[in-house]
Amino acid sequence: MSKNETPITRAYWKQVKGTLIEEFPVVKRGPNNSGRWIDAVIIINEEFKIAKTSEVDIQGKDIICVQTKSSRLNMYLMGQAYYSDLALFFLVTKKNQKGQLLFDVKK
Repeated sequence: MSKNETPITRAYWKQVKGTLIEEFPVVKRGPNNSGRWIDAVIIINEEFKIAKTSEVDIQGKDIICVQTKSSRLNMYLMGQAYYSDLALFFLVTKKNQKGQLLFDVKK
């Protein structure tokens, strides 16, 4: 995330609580594909803290998938949020989750 997006994500996280994982890898980089990271994943009803991906297991947990941009809403951003949530569901959790799209229109 950029220096403009991190405060937006963290402000949302402070409202919903839970464990925050920033830059969550949903697809690992390989010889035939590029990597894909989600701006943040929040594990609901967990300890209120910031954790690294390696410190937590989201399998079977209720989570929020967060995509944040410090720009206006557009079709690219809506698609990014939709497919990030979908990829996280199919590739990782297969559990209850919801996607959140955060953006800053102050600019």
